[in-house]
Amino acid sequence: MMKSFLLPLLCVAATSALGIPSKDLLVGESELDKRNPVAIIMGMTMIGASGNSAAQVVNMNFDDSLPFNEGSGNCRMFISTQGGVNCDVETTPDSRAGVGTDTTKHDGDWNVCWWDDEKKISGRQYFTDPGIGKYSIVFTARDSDNVNEDIEGAEGCEGEGMCHPQVTFYRDGYDLVLNTWESVYQGSVSPDGVGLCQGGVLDQFHKGGMVLGYTCAVPCEGDKGIPSDKS
Repeated sequence: MMKSFLLPLLCVAATSALGIPSKDLLVGESELDKRNPVAIIMGMTMIGASGNSAAQVVNMNFDDSLPFNEGSGNCRMFISTQGGVNCDVETTPDSRAGVGTDTTKHDGDWNVCWWDDEKKISGRQYFTDPGIGKYSIVFTARDSDNVNEDIEGAEGCEGEGMCHPQVTFYRDGYDLVLNTWESVYQGSVSPDGVGLCQGGVLDQFHKGGMVLGYTCAVPCEGDKGIPSDKS
């Protein structure tokens, strides 16, 4: 079983499906990659790659006040549901990913856009997108009171429907797990660290059900990878 190595204030993405242990192993400042001026990314956990941290294996830009904005220099992801179903995800790579900047849309091609009342979690949907790589999405709550208690820190929705997606990015030798609801942007000078996402209720009165959505800055495929011991 792979171990979970966390930065201070990162969430622990502990799910029975992933088998991630709930441990707080902190990475000292001396071990941080000096090329990344931000030491703390809220809500992102790295699974595997012993001795390293999430901030060490991504090359994200936090110079922009809103890291998920177009033109921020980051790859971006938009996830939404409507009426508790109608799952949608759109990814847009940054130019540094080397595959152009066209948006890839997955609206209607999900095969697990449903909620399991017994397990209190949605199906896990897998995608592979240009510039983003392979990733999966699972929704961790439905409505305000139907929450997956196996996931530490999981919270109820701001409205009716499926919400609070957990995104796992699969890399060579490690995974990056993003809890969107724990990585809410609070300002570039927040003492808690940098949040990658914004979202919640997008349309309360949409015909057919409430729209819940989240926009996040996400790692690009081909980011710098696990630091070498010699670097």
